[in-house]
This record gives sequence, C-alpha cells and structure tokens, in this order.
Amino acid sequence: GHVHDNIQFDGLVGPGKLLVGSAGNEGDRPMYIGRNFSNTDTSMYTFLAAYVNGQARNSGPLLAELWGVKNDQFNVNISIYNTATNSFEAQTGFVSSNSNNTFQSVLQGTNNVSVQYLIYTEINPQNGKPHMIIQALNFQPDNDRKILLTIRGQNTSIKMWATNYGANNENIFTNFGYGGVFSGSTTSTISEVGGTGKSVITVGSYVSKRSWNALNGSTYTYNSSYIQSMIAPYSSKGPTPDGRTKPDITAPGTTLASSLNSFYTARNNTNYIFNTDKITKNGKDYYFFMSQGTSMAAPMVTGIIALWMERYPELTKDQAIELIKTTAITDAFTGTIPAQGSNTWGWGKIDAFGGQLLLNNSIPSKPNYNPPVYCAEQNNILVADSGHNGYQWSTGDSTRSITQTKVGKYAYRVRNQKGYYSQWSDSAEIHPLPNATITSLFNDILTAGPAHSYQWYKDGSPISGANQQSHKVDTTGEYYVVVTDSNGCSKASASIRVIPTGIEQIGRTGGINVFPNPATNNITISGLKDVAHYQISDLSGRVMSSGDINTGTQDINISGLSSGMYILHIDSAGEQYMIKLSKQ
Repeated sequence: GHVHDNIQFDGLVGPGKLLVGSAGNEGDRPMYIGRNFSNTDTSMYTFLAAYVNGQARNSGPLLAELWGVKNDQFNVNISIYNTATNSFEAQTGFVSSNSNNTFQSVLQGTNNVSVQYLIYTEINPQNGKPHMIIQALNFQPDNDRKILLTIRGQNTSIKMWATNYGANNENIFTNFGYGGVFSGSTTSTISEVGGTGKSVITVGSYVSKRSWNALNGSTYTYNSSYIQSMIAPYSSKGPTPDGRTKPDITAPGTTLASSLNSFYTARNNTNYIFNTDKITKNGKDYYFFMSQGTSMAAPMVTGIIALWMERYPELTKDQAIELIKTTAITDAFTGTIPAQGSNTWGWGKIDAFGGQLLLNNSIPSKPNYNPPVYCAEQNNILVADSGHNGYQWSTGDSTRSITQTKVGKYAYRVRNQKGYYSQWSDSAEIHPLPNATITSLFNDILTAGPAHSYQWYKDGSPISGANQQSHKVDTTGEYYVVVTDSNGCSKASASIRVIPTGIEQIGRTGGINVFPNPATNNITISGLKDVAHYQISDLSGRVMSSGDINTGTQDINISGLSSGMYILHIDSAGEQYMIKLSKQ
C-alpha cells in the first residue's frame, strides 16, 4: 500500500467509481522470498539470477527489491560466487538498510570481468519501513560466476522480490542446487499496481481456450502447461505484502480475441499467427487477434462490472466484491475455496449473470409515497415510510422525516442493510401561496385578486357569507381577505381600514382645511379637533397611503404618489370627511 499510485487510487474510488486491475503475469516465476530471522538464526543466502525460457541463468541485468520491518534493520552483501570452485571471488561488504544512501561500484572476478552494482537504501517516507534496491550487471562469459546475496538480520523479517530489469529481462531467486541456499517462491508474485491496491478489484487469469484458427490457415495451440479451465500458469498469486488475499477473482485470460491496433503495421497482415479475423472498411483491413494474460482477464471483469453499474450506477467497491465473492463459480479445477479466499483463484471464477441476479435482488423497491398537499411558509413535516436501514432526501438529509417551508419538490430513497439505495420516490410538492391582494375599493366595495375561493374578514373575524371575490362594506372596520388556490393553499391579504361613505359626502370638510391643494410633495391638515385616521385612495378605490394624525395641524408626505386626482378620507371622532386632492 506504499506505492504512490495505490494511494492515489484510494482517493479516487467511491460509489460509481471503481477500479479493476490485473494480477500480473509472474505467477510461474520463483521471484519471492519471505524470511524470518531469530536471535540465533541470523543469516540467509540466495542467488539472484536471470530467468530465460524458464531456466535460471547467471548472466544478465539483475534487479531485486527488499523490504524490512519498521524500526528494524537488515544488512546485505553482494558477492561473485564461483560455483565451479565453490569460492567467493569478490564481495561488497555488508550494507545496512538503516540509512538513506546510494552505493555504486564494481566487483572484479578472478577472470578480470567486472560486475557493476548499485545498492540504494532508504527509510520509506510513507510507511517508515527500511527499503533496499539491488542492481547488478553480470555479463560473465561463463556460467560459473554467479551473483550471491547474503542477508543478515536479528529478530526481524524481510520480504524480497526479484523484479524485471526493464520490460524483457526477468529475474528470480534460486539455489542452483546448493543446500542451505534459498530459492524463490511463486507465492506473493501479485504485481503492482493493479494487483496490490486496497481499492482495486484484482483479477487473475484462467484458461478458457487453448487453440485458435489463424487467418493464415493454421491452427495453433498453447503448450501442455495450459490446461483447459485451469488457472493460467503465468497468473500471479497472493498474498499481498500486508497479508491480504489476492486476486479477488479470476476470468478467462487464455486465450481471448480482441481488436488489433490498426497502426501496428508489423502485425496488420494475414501472416501474423495470432490474427484470427478481419473486417474491411473503406478499403482498409482491421484485424482481430488472439492474446492472453491477466491484462485480457481484467477487461472482461471491467465490462461485467460496467453492466452491473448500468443497473446500479452507485455500486461501491465493497458491493462489487460481495457480488463477485457470493456468486463466484467453483468447480473441480478451482477446488474448494476457503472462506478467506485463495491466493491463486481469489474466490473462484467470475459469474456475470449470477452477479446480475444477486444485484437485482439486493436493490430495495421504490418507496410507496403518497404525500398530502403542502403549502409554503409553514412548517411542513415530510415523513418517509418506515422499516428501512437508512434514508436519503433530495435535500441531502438522512433522517426519516424532514421539515421544510420552501417551495419545491422533495423526494427520498431508502437504504437497506447492504448499503443499496432504492429508486427515488414520487415527489412531494410544497406549493407557493396564492397572491392575496385587495385590488380595489370603490363605492364601499372591496375587490380581491383572482383565486379559487375567498373568505372576507372584519376586525379579525370571518364575515358570514362573505365568500365572493368582492364584498360591500357597510360598517367601519379593518378588512382583509383570505384567498385559497386550487392546491388548497391559503393566504391572507394585508388589512385596510374602510370607512363606508357615499359620493355625496365628498367635499364635506367640517372645518378641516387641506393645503396646498393642488400639492407637490407635502400637504398640511389643520382644524382637527380630535385624533383622526386618514387614508388616501385613487379614483378606483385603491388605498395608496394611510395612517393616524393628531389634533391641530399635521403634515403628510405625498411625494411617492403619481400625479393625478385622489380622495383624502378622514375619520375623526366618528365623523367622516372626504376631500378631493390634486397631486402635481
């Protein structure tokens, strides 16, 4: 888990974002050694050798990687060992892992042929473990002088891998027939990065097809180590360095047909033995070829998971693994897979259809939601149905009920114990309140804006039978209307004080004077003998301004009125006065 890419992958994977990786193709290479040192058993030997056509060779570019235990150390010595004379010809001396350093020099054999070597040591900054890389360029002309590693430690352990030097130079650990010298194992050959990442679904390969018919007319078959339905010999094995079972699953990887890169001109012809089919488009041939490897098996699992995600786009890595493990195929070739999985097969062979059926049965049904009518500007409590492990509302809330006041549509979905969510429910809608206004007051008739139904109020109490759009006022009071729309949502208008009068009363001033009239910004009212209430209405009856005025002389600001004629209505000590007012 220390590799940079693996750490980045952990941050990328999430619901609906999954990664599938190849286990690697080193499963037939004895490239791993795990060694525990005690207080008395403190050293080990192994030959680092090239691996050519399945055989160990002393000569070649050699590379190994060693990891120790945090806060412990180990020491390594590189030597040229002559297996003909059973003698050491040259040695580096022991290099400690407990440092950050690079050692680079040359070992000289008795035949005067040099071996260039490099030892890189560090305390890894991400996991705190001692880490060493060993490189040796051994190009001896004979097969006798070999590279021998001596590792020393006390009450600690190491894990070491012989790794590829470049793309084509494979390496292994071997004993070359010597007793007391360690050979490598094919376990823990799972590869970085696709094989070991904690957030990666790792795929091994099994043999689904051993032979194919090529376009050149011949039939080709892989050798006898490839057994139909058996694990492919190259498929890398677990466990990971931290003990996790890998791969997670296997899929067909030998041999599969795929499209060949049309720009790979060297292989775009009928003589290439792996080409098995072609199509021609616009005069150009496009070839399909047979290939093998865990890099063929992993795309198959990727496609299967993609199909599952069409059904459930938010599939998580843990859910995908559960589908894979639960439905994996086991047979006479896989043998019985233990509960903890197999480091060869994972949990068996991928079952696309079985996983799809299990997924279908794992997703909760759509909630049956029949919400009542909700109206804005009140505490609406929206309640989901009961009996579920979790909830998610479209607002992001995760409680069974939510309180909402704002206009909008609200839906929820439910989660079961496996973490799967249902489809979204039908939406509950919070409707806006209707527009509640008194649009006019004319000849003592109040008129409201359009609505589905009405109820008029005077001084806070409903007026019996006053349920039409207009209402005639016959007594002085505070009037407002409650309107209801077709959704059943209601809203009250602002109240206005109405003093019923007739047209004939206009001009009756009772000694009250209003000046100037016409006026521009302010008017002055004088002659009041008692506290009064006034309102200024336009000729349609719409109230434009209102308020209370004291005895004596009172100024009123009318600068906000448009130019035109208005009626000033004064109610003082039970007497009603109406005066025409001109605004310039």
